[in-house]
Amino acid sequence: MTVFGPGTGSFFVIAFVALAGYSLPKATANTKILNFTSNIASLIFFAVGGHVIWMVGLLMACGQIIGGFWGPVSW
Repeated sequence: MTVFGPGTGSFFVIAFVALAGYSLPKATANTKILNFTSNIASLIFFAVGGHVIWMVGLLMACGQIIGGFWGPVSW
């Protein structure tokens, strides 16, 4: 079961701006760090528990890399 999912960054930005008084660029930068850290922690947690399907994850990572290179190309 996933507690946090898509849109978590938006909630982090809103919290940084509303509760901590950060500017939008500073809140966004801090959100990137917080999201990255929570994703790595989740990966470690699930990997230790043996709940990661590595082949699917690697295929998805390859698709993200290919899309990152080919996506901006105007055909």
